Amino acid sequence: MNSSDYLKLLHGTYREPLDEINRILIESIEEDFPSPQFLYKGKRLRPLAVLISGKAHENYSEKLLKAALSVELIHATSLVHDDIIDEDAIRRNFPTLYSIFGKVIAVLSGDYLFVKALEMIYQAENRRVFREMLDAANLMVKGELDEEVLPEEERLKEDVYLDIIYKKTASLFEFSFVAGGIMRNEMEGVIEHLRRAGRAYGMAYQIADDCDDLMEEVEKGKITLPLIKVYDSSIKELFREPQSLMEEVIRRGGMEMAVEEGIRYLNQSMEALSFDPELQRAFEPYHNYLKARMQERLQKANA
Repeated sequence: MNSSDYLKLLHGTYREPLDEINRILIESIEEDFPSPQFLYKGKRLRPLAVLISGKAHENYSEKLLKAALSVELIHATSLVHDDIIDEDAIRRNFPTLYSIFGKVIAVLSGDYLFVKALEMIYQAENRRVFREMLDAANLMVKGELDEEVLPEEERLKEDVYLDIIYKKTASLFEFSFVAGGIMRNEMEGVIEHLRRAGRAYGMAYQIADDCDDLMEEVEKGKITLPLIKVYDSSIKELFREPQSLMEEVIRRGGMEMAVEEGIRYLNQSMEALSFDPELQRAFEPYHNYLKARMQERLQKANA
């Protein structure tokens, strides 16, 4: 199976709760407020993690769905703000709010989505989940700030890169994994297993994204794992030649090393779920989707 097949399997398994999440989303967004078109599409990976860890294939509550929707709204907020920072015109084949309305309206729209996320998590009526969401959002902002303000020589260190991607990406996956367990009133030991699984998955996800978007990231001057893995003084001379830099990173095996790292994180995530074989099986297509995606990207790079 390829990555698209695994995603279709997940969407089919959780079609009913996903449809309900979309219904709540449409009903909650005010018609006269600009919202990004991508919000109504997408893979819904973060809400899916909430549904899987919440065992929503058996039954689910509207409170669980609202917790899942809050994660998607926080993620959407970060994308809207990223588009402003990077001055991007396109997001998932749709024009960005920044490109249509300009900076001010885009900022306010991102803020609006975050307020809606708070509204959804409040309606989930679980104080622990609310606290966990705020912690994740706080880390996301810190990660984005680190990526912008840290000097280049720091961002070229692998440990610094891993800390940044934990904050800006993995923290929200971590929350997504634990939210379902908390909503099911699981014991603290179970929550910690879910936390480790979510963190490792989120690390793998950002590494996969950085491999997918290598050329785009190189053109923006961003430093990601494929480059870090092969960096030395000689390759720095290519920083002003994005195409040549990307080709050299691939030639030196940077993409392959990054993919291997991502798959190690995926394996750690699955191992953390071994405490509950039923839950681990439920997460298998979720993990296999990302593994297949990384392998497909590597094959494309080496073609």
